[in-house]
Amino acid sequence: MSKCQFCGKKNPPEVETCVECGATFLDRDREEPPSRPHSLEEELLDLLRGGQKIAAIKRYREENGVGLKEAKDAVELLAVEHEIAPTGGGCAGVLLLLLAAVVLWAF
Repeated sequence: MSKCQFCGKKNPPEVETCVECGATFLDRDREEPPSRPHSLEEELLDLLRGGQKIAAIKRYREENGVGLKEAKDAVELLAVEHEIAPTGGGCAGVLLLLLAAVVLWAF
């Protein structure tokens, strides 16, 4: 959709002038469509870089119709190949911090 810079009306992408006010669209006036990853691999890499490993596994399963273990292994291999380190410490890290706080507070 192209949004008119004068009246704000959203217009179909194929029109050259605004259907509301008649203003002529320039190429710079047209909104760019949101960019999408070019491949499943790029999409998975984007998810992994964003710390969304579970979403990447889920997406891999949707696309390939495989089981959880196979998808997890494939996504982890992809992360290793592209040197994407896992993020976060998980629940165990949080529990250790809480335990340390309680022990320090008790003394």
